[in-house]
Amino acid sequence: SEPVSMDIITALDDIENTANISIYPNPNNGRFLLSISGPMTGRIEYQLMNVSGKMIRSGVFEKNSETTEIDMDLEQDYGIYLLKLSNGDHTDVIRLLRN
Repeated sequence: SEPVSMDIITALDDIENTANISIYPNPNNGRFLLSISGPMTGRIEYQLMNVSGKMIRSGVFEKNSETTEIDMDLEQDYGIYLLKLSNGDHTDVIRLLRN
């Protein structure tokens, strides 16, 4: 039989070191606010994708204060979308619903 390789997680990052990311309202009618607080700072890249992985929109914004609100307008069909945020140190993916 073939040898099996497994990665074993032995520790979790401190909960205090995770970014607090909120999208509201969620679900929404295509217009939503993105609020980020915590350690995710500086240049943040975002990618908005549908559930099939098709890129809808991407861009970059700066987060320099404790809480940053970004107003995004989603002019797409109804459904579930994924928003990926990354600053090089942290990456988060958030699910949002366009109704």
